[in-house]
Amino acid sequence: MKIKLLGIAIICLGLQACGSKKVATQTVETTQVEQPESALNDLVVSFNSKASGIDVKCREKLDEFISMNPKIISEKYKWGREGETSYCIRIRGSEKERGFIVEEIKALLKDCINVNINEKAECVYKR
Repeated sequence: MKIKLLGIAIICLGLQACGSKKVATQTVETTQVEQPESALNDLVVSFNSKASGIDVKCREKLDEFISMNPKIISEKYKWGREGETSYCIRIRGSEKERGFIVEEIKALLKDCINVNINEKAECVYKR
């Protein structure tokens, strides 16, 4: 049995060696993918907690504001045991429109407890 396998292996190697020496070519097709302007978000809003949960009313205010504004693209990441959540927000439109919406969000959340607002920031909790 071993002799048969050895014989078959030798024949296969011999046939392969006698084959033509064609060089294989590979064609790679690339497509242009639209890249975002930057990896930074216009705003990153994080709701934090110190052993008592997050400010749910403020989070609901932000959810409502985002849902009512079609220029806002947001991703929501829950990362903590007590409801800690981060919103990575991009805003469509001119720089002036972006600035106006950023100021609206800051004003909306100015009295909230344990909320961090960072402009032109990376979304660190993205999975």
